[in-house]
Amino acid sequence: MEYPIISNQTYSHFKLVITEIQNGSMFQLTEWQLFEKENTATPQIQASKYQVSASERGIYIQSAPDESVQYAVYHITGYCIEKGNLLSGESVHTACIPGLNLVSLTSSTDRYLVKILI
Repeated sequence: MEYPIISNQTYSHFKLVITEIQNGSMFQLTEWQLFEKENTATPQIQASKYQVSASERGIYIQSAPDESVQYAVYHITGYCIEKGNLLSGESVHTACIPGLNLVSLTSSTDRYLVKILI
């Protein structure tokens, strides 16, 4: 769920008020994170020679046509979802946990860290 906060002011505290529970009488909040909209990734990113894109199904990573790359996909909690190597021109689709994910791409000459929101 996403609830935008529209304000030009900075705040040191936020208060979350739950006014209704959809089903049942119990409520459990496991994680609450605030992100600036400008810091989350767009659905598709061109990281130099590599392509990273997101859909409801997960994250798609494609290596450069002339360079291999090591990749790692992490959920923002630090959980490693998948890692591996892509040869030149190869691609992989990784099913991800909804939320903010980090994709690390490392080649012999470059290193990129991409934030992507699912």
